[in-house]
Amino acid sequence: MQLNEIEKKEIGDYVFGIGRYIETYNEVYDHVLNLLADMPGTYHIGLVQKIIELDFGGVKAIRKQEDIYQKQVKRRYLKLIGLEMLFTFRLSQLLPNLILLLLCYVLYASNTNLSALFKTVYLSILVLIVMAGLYWIVFRYIIHRKTKKDSIIGDLVFGLMFLPLGFINIFFNLLVTKENTHISINTQHIILLAIFFFTSVYIRAFLKLYAERIKVLAI
Repeated sequence: MQLNEIEKKEIGDYVFGIGRYIETYNEVYDHVLNLLADMPGTYHIGLVQKIIELDFGGVKAIRKQEDIYQKQVKRRYLKLIGLEMLFTFRLSQLLPNLILLLLCYVLYASNTNLSALFKTVYLSILVLIVMAGLYWIVFRYIIHRKTKKDSIIGDLVFGLMFLPLGFINIFFNLLVTKENTHISINTQHIILLAIFFFTSVYIRAFLKLYAERIKVLAI
């Protein structure tokens, strides 16, 4: 079956409305075109609907599979980023962590006030936010500007970028406040420096994971 550009566009428009992610669209669209190319007869949109029903189980099944796949990806990469953080403590990659620890010790030993430590930690958080914003601009409006669809990779990256922010916010609200009289200022210093240290480790682990794994999304 030979398809013209108008028919391909009709197929693309139909498949576009099925799933949430651009990866789903690409997979289903290519699959449908390949099958139609091997079929005899005349094209009509009913053939597309039939292929999707028989080969993918229908629209609901595709959307359900998207959710399953997305959860699998998130679980796998949460585990991988945890491993990457542990790997930063290997002997071959230990120097950056030692420098960070030395910086934390200097800040602690100099009796830096809480206000200054807050600014230091928030600077680390700001790095994550800026990274997320730049990634969104590049990924959504440059790389995938024509698709107008979400991406599993995009969702994954945003989730990993903002994951530590929730934990940091909890620590700040519960442990490091002027109103908290149950924890000494000295202990609050240590907590803030620990947050700064592990946020920095997390950023390095995320960048390494993104460069080596997320770009190809190997599940």
